[in-house]
Amino acid sequence: MNETLPKLRNMVHWQTLTGADNPSALTVRLRREAASVPICRHLVRQTLTDWNLPQTADTAELVVAELASNTIRHTHHKTFRLTLRRMPGGVIRVTLTDRSRALPAPRDAGVDDLGGRGLALVDVLAQAWGTDRLLWGKRIWADLAGDAP
Repeated sequence: MNETLPKLRNMVHWQTLTGADNPSALTVRLRREAASVPICRHLVRQTLTDWNLPQTADTAELVVAELASNTIRHTHHKTFRLTLRRMPGGVIRVTLTDRSRALPAPRDAGVDDLGGRGLALVDVLAQAWGTDRLLWGKRIWADLAGDAP
């Protein structure tokens, strides 16, 4: 990726998964702390740039920031996993996996509320999103158009 990543080595554990001809996914385990949100944003932007999909980066950064913030705020395990994957049909899937079994719940935020709009934003920006229950936690995902302007 770029020169920023060596600085991150003490903060994250990552692995790039590759397909036959090109990288097809990035998976990263991060600490459950606020400092991980900009790291998620950076890794998503850099990976999409490396995949020649910079036009998707702004949307993907917003989505990953909302999902990571929710994960940090509402779970209690020390780490979570971010995965960015190229899917068939040009779709980019952003996934966050954690050890909490509590499912995300969209809220109707009032005009004076400071929070509660994150999942509504994800719903608008993503082609689809959802949550998969796991035996030991959950996986929340959002599918983005890889060719979005």
